[in-house]
Amino acid sequence: MVDTQVHDGYRIAELLASEVTGHEEALAPLSVVDANPDVTPTEDGTVTYRISHAAVNNHIATVYAHLEHVRVVIRAAATVAAETAADTEIYVCSNTDTQPSEQIDMIINDGAEVKRFLPVLESLTAAITAEIGDSTG
Repeated sequence: MVDTQVHDGYRIAELLASEVTGHEEALAPLSVVDANPDVTPTEDGTVTYRISHAAVNNHIATVYAHLEHVRVVIRAAATVAAETAADTEIYVCSNTDTQPSEQIDMIINDGAEVKRFLPVLESLTAAITAEIGDSTG
């Protein structure tokens, strides 16, 4: 029997980047920036790329490739992202002693979880877009 699950951090990161850049509607404001195509996943995680929102001057998330998973560190609208993740199978790391309260870490363990992570990105994008709209309106 062939194992079709993807448990390679580099490949999972590639799948996530494809989803971010390939979706137009809800994820249209997002882009992959500072990509390192030659990254080697490590046990502690290596920065693979960042995710930016068109209306924000800084990145909103950083993607780290680990040996067998991906860690996404969300730095904007973290509460909204965590609430959405609660309705998915995405693992949310919560160590408030070592993390600033405005960031949250999420783990994507295999390629199939990338699709389940999309609602998190959609809610994050919507929250940032609404926040920007509120501050300019």
